[in-house]
Amino acid sequence: MHVVDLCDQLQAVLDSDGPLLDGKAHPAAVELRQQRIVLARLIVALRVPLGEEEDTAGRLQRRALRGVYGLSSAS
Repeated sequence: MHVVDLCDQLQAVLDSDGPLLDGKAHPAAVELRQQRIVLARLIVALRVPLGEEEDTAGRLQRRALRGVYGLSSAS
């Protein structure tokens, strides 16, 4: 299953059930948040162009991986 498809399905569940379930965050809301993080990391890792992100030389800007899962240059 694709991450975007899963996000759409989870959003549909939240749209019908609401963000809270028994006074707590809906499990679908928690999973949707995690899947959106995965999607953002995939977009960065695959260098998917988003809108007009070109510099004056016409080259795509490089986006670095951030967070605890970023690649480190130390060996």
